Amino acid sequence: MADITLARICGNQDGVGLLQELRGLRKRVEESESNFRKALEETKSESQRAYDASIMTMMELRAPIYQLHSGHKVGPSHREKRNAVAHGASILMDITILRHLLSSRGRTTVFTKWAAGFEDVYGIPFRYVETLSQGSKMVSVLNIYADILLLHMYDSYDESEIIQKMCKVILRQWKIAVDSERDPEGIFDGEAPLTMYNKIVELHSAAEP
Repeated sequence: MADITLARICGNQDGVGLLQELRGLRKRVEESESNFRKALEETKSESQRAYDASIMTMMELRAPIYQLHSGHKVGPSHREKRNAVAHGASILMDITILRHLLSSRGRTTVFTKWAAGFEDVYGIPFRYVETLSQGSKMVSVLNIYADILLLHMYDSYDESEIIQKMCKVILRQWKIAVDSERDPEGIFDGEAPLTMYNKIVELHSAAEP
């Protein structure tokens, strides 16, 4: 109806030509939009495949830590095996893996196993730190806590037990803050937790070769 009206308005051959030009333009726009949507979907699919592949690589690197840790005290032989396949803690990598498993359909069983191992390694359930990001002091605390547990070099370090005790104090305060729906990062605004954090980092650094 709109095309007929336009032809009557134009009333000549130029009007007919304009109609054809508009139809052609409309068709090209629709084809371009269709091609763009198709390309976008292909890009998203390719990006998802690449992301999934990177997650699988991370899981292969981290799996020995979770497989070897059964929730019991880690013996020297197990520490040596772990040291051969992974260099201690990597809290942000492990959180990325668990986030991926949590959001993936059909991965509930795998997620449950990894979440249990996560709590064994880092001393805190995943739900308390699932939004943790780079720059948080808690990243250092958790990595140090797990390093003491996982790495053979800390077996003979005199300050290992002290470090873990201080880490556990901070972990308890973090959990209380989360359960109270307060910003857990705020615990480091207190003088005592901040002093304890600095001591943890200092003692941990002193043990590094």
